[in-house]
Amino acid sequence: MNDELLASFSNAIGSASKIAQLGEILVDFLQGSVQFDRLNIGLIDQDARTFEDAFVYGQNVSGRSLGNVRTLDGTVVEAAMAADGVFAFANHDLDAWLGRFPRFGPVYDSGMRKMLAILLKNRLGSSDAALVLASTNSAPYDTEQMRAIQRVAAIAAEKLFELER
Repeated sequence: MNDELLASFSNAIGSASKIAQLGEILVDFLQGSVQFDRLNIGLIDQDARTFEDAFVYGQNVSGRSLGNVRTLDGTVVEAAMAADGVFAFANHDLDAWLGRFPRFGPVYDSGMRKMLAILLKNRLGSSDAALVLASTNSAPYDTEQMRAIQRVAAIAAEKLFELER
């Protein structure tokens, strides 16, 4: 993804005043270059160790809707926190999913076979949100796609913490 495209994304999100608007622009921008069936932006409460879905797009997953709050324990977001910001997991095997993420039965049941979580850090460097992509395609994201998603996520993070819910 070239600098000109990233600049156009940055310009597009400049007009967003709510998280939902940022999310919609993010979906439109990523759909052309990255395969995903679900995208959500979640807010992290470090003290309570919870994750709240602030924007949800795409395929439904039971118990994972707008406003849903759940524990960070055993999630791809927690895995991203432990991995210094990014965690990807792709597998067709239910036992592999549940062995790594015991609460992910509904995600697997919805057809998702690949997940990517990227922490969105505020200006002070605290991980107060995350971008999560999920896909029914289990082929891992390649290096170029991962780099592009991370660059877009960093730009989105700069805007996210200014927005209304």
